[in-house]
Amino acid sequence: MTASTTYQYNGHSYLLSDYGSWTEAQTQAQAMGGNLVTINNQAEQNWLLSTFGGSEHFWIGYTDSQVEGVWRWINGEVSTYTNRHYRKPLLSSVKHY
Repeated sequence: MTASTTYQYNGHSYLLSDYGSWTEAQTQAQAMGGNLVTINNQAEQNWLLSTFGGSEHFWIGYTDSQVEGVWRWINGEVSTYTNRHYRKPLLSSVKHY
């Protein structure tokens, strides 16, 4: 895995990896003790964009893998923030808990 520097925000650690598919990125995040990133509010989204770049696309931990069309955070958090853009990402971000 190629990973960049670990960044700290709001009591969590974030890093960028180069895993291709959503499943591969989530598996790698779990192997490191975390999950793909959850975005809980506009401030966190702004921080992610300013830290990791606003022109890249990223895998996030939002999935409908259990029930098609029912979107949930992979870590079980309740989804309350919905100002995300759903595009095919190129890279992944890991949020450790």
